[in-house]
Amino acid sequence: MSNNFSNPSIKKSVGIGGQNKPSDSFIVQRLLNECKADFKGKGTLVPDGLPGKKTYEVIKAFQKTVVKMNYPDGRIDPTGKSFRKLILERDPKLVALNNSIAAKNTMVAIKSDLFINLYSKEFRNKKLTDDAKKGLTYLISKLNSDSEITDIRWAAYMLATVKHECDNKYQPIRESGKGNYYSEKKKKQIVHEYSKVIKVLDPVTRNTNENVYYGRGYVQLTWERNYKKLGIALNLGNKLHIKPDLVLDKEIAYKIMSYGMRNASFTKYSLKNFIVGSYTDYVGARKIINGTDKDQLIAEYAKKLELLLKLSEVEYLTFLKRIFNITNWNIKNNQCLEISFSKVLSKY
Repeated sequence: MSNNFSNPSIKKSVGIGGQNKPSDSFIVQRLLNECKADFKGKGTLVPDGLPGKKTYEVIKAFQKTVVKMNYPDGRIDPTGKSFRKLILERDPKLVALNNSIAAKNTMVAIKSDLFINLYSKEFRNKKLTDDAKKGLTYLISKLNSDSEITDIRWAAYMLATVKHECDNKYQPIRESGKGNYYSEKKKKQIVHEYSKVIKVLDPVTRNTNENVYYGRGYVQLTWERNYKKLGIALNLGNKLHIKPDLVLDKEIAYKIMSYGMRNASFTKYSLKNFIVGSYTDYVGARKIINGTDKDQLIAEYAKKLELLLKLSEVEYLTFLKRIFNITNWNIKNNQCLEISFSKVLSKY
């Protein structure tokens, strides 16, 4: 994962009575599997970010045997003794193994139903509407079929951008205010140049349209020149220039986002400038769209979305099944009845 696992931390509690966010739960599950000390259930957890009875039982066993708690509560708190002990007891061999798994960034196929489930648990404060779920499912299907998106971190940053730019709706939208808004900071009305009406002749109807090239779509395409440029790039000719509302079509909106973020169409930067090989700069990647505006916020979204995408990836699930010798595992329900680390450890 791009968020550094060499110094892991959790933000909310995991276990019985905990918030059990997938990003925190995944870390606790991995730490329990990586523990040097022996305890009942060690190495039997699938790090899927979805804790249940089995995870709770393993936490209790760890607390009883390793932390020496007389009355284990089955919960790991961010600043608690149990979490500190998990950090101290990491086995370097298992850390290396799990880091090699987490470092896989190849985009293969995402299970959209599993991703939506994980997303809903991670971002509980922003509940997805039915339309948002449909929109997010559509975006996952497009990312799965987009042959140009081969790095799962690219997919994560694209989704993080849509999450912010479309206000968690996951549908192509119009810019709020259409280029005009009141600035509390400056205590005045801000009027962008691109909010002005431009008369455009429709060569087919011979009618003159009064167009305004404010932000539309998944990434909020603005300025007349960009509507012209992206229309030509996507083999749509002058259609976007003549009818800018076409950018609100989700198929077109996705093509604009994918092409534009890969080819530096919005600014002089593209995804490959910030996410390539082992290098990931989610903060800097904001320059692809809009300078430094909300760069830290969107970077945090991207880190979490990267993990959720990986946990939902078919290849990741089957990789775990093969490497950890998981038997009788129902991938659909993410249940595992038995795991053996013996074959894995024999390689080190």
